[in-house]
Amino acid sequence: MAITDGWRQRRTRRYLLHALEIVERRALFSDTVDWPTVRAEAVAACAGAVSYTGIHDTVWTVVKQAGGAHSGLRRPGPASAWGTGTLPSGKSSTVSPGSVCPPAANAVADTATPATS
Repeated sequence: MAITDGWRQRRTRRYLLHALEIVERRALFSDTVDWPTVRAEAVAACAGAVSYTGIHDTVWTVVKQAGGAHSGLRRPGPASAWGTGTLPSGKSSTVSPGSVCPPAANAVADTATPATS
């Protein structure tokens, strides 16, 4: 079975929705966000994305909106680690109360330096 762009888009959309779900549950200022609108705008902005890295700017924007200065997004590690199809995880860490870690960063989430932007 060949991997198509349609399959990649569906996988990326699942990743986006899962990341948004984690942010909604764990972000410091989550209760100030209009989640149906934010989710619809994020899905629309990422509609053609075929890779996880293609949606990181959108996820970053949502994380900052819902978490303020206390939140961030770790960028993925080497491209070879993305072939696993692993979804992001939400967990507590020493960096912040709630973190969304892209798949490649999961292995080093507690020892990595937080991303700055």
